[in-house]
Order: sequence, then structure tokens, then C-alpha cells
Amino acid sequence: MAEGIDPAKPQVLIVEDDPILSLDLAELLEEWNYPVCGTAASAAAALELAKKHKPQLALVDVGLGGEMDGIELAVRFRRDFGLPSIIVTGSLSSEVADRAFPAQPAGFLSKPYMPADLAKVLSEARRNLETVS
Repeated sequence: MAEGIDPAKPQVLIVEDDPILSLDLAELLEEWNYPVCGTAASAAAALELAKKHKPQLALVDVGLGGEMDGIELAVRFRRDFGLPSIIVTGSLSSEVADRAFPAQPAGFLSKPYMPADLAKVLSEARRNLETVS
């Protein structure tokens, strides 16, 4: 379990429609002392959580079911909340990167990933957040 929340680490919103992956991500982030403000399985739920909790970073799966995919959601996060997203995808391609460009992603994470991959992209995103602040 987490020793305590590190105030230097951004509050994270997890958007993942696979409940097992979502739980694993939340547990790993909490183990690393990242505050997780919530998990959402749909874009609609994620938008509500972002409005309520005002996180500093979102982990967004591209392959969300429903009317809005993860890239469209990341664009909305950036536009409506100034919220940067790490785009999580099973197939990182130039098409995904091009579609994600308007979201100004904080990073990309390819599935399947190892904890070290997640740690690296989070560290890069934190550095980018610190230079913007």
C-alpha cells in the first residue's frame, strides 16, 4: 500500500474500459504514491470525473467503447479543462499520433506495457507539467 501521497506528483484520472487493467493501473499508481482521483470506463463518466476532481493528468485508452473514443476524449480534456493526457493504445501508429495531435498528449504508452514503461512515460509527463507550471 502507499505510504502517502506525494504532493509533487500530479493527480491522475484513469480512463480504461477494461476493469482489470483499470484496477491494475490504479493500484500501481497508488503504490508509486500518485493520487488517483478516479477511474472511468466511458468518455461520459470521465468527463464528469474531470469536471468534479480537476486532475492534472489523465491516462486515456484509445479503444473506449461508446460514442467517443479515447483520442476524441483527450482532445476534449485538453480543450475543456486544459488537461493533458497520456494516450494508451494497443497499436501506436502515425494515424493515432496524427489524430491525437490536437490533444497535445503528454505521452504515449503502447499496450502491452511493463511497469517500467509506465514509470518512464509518467516521469516524462511530470517534467513537461513542471515546465508548463
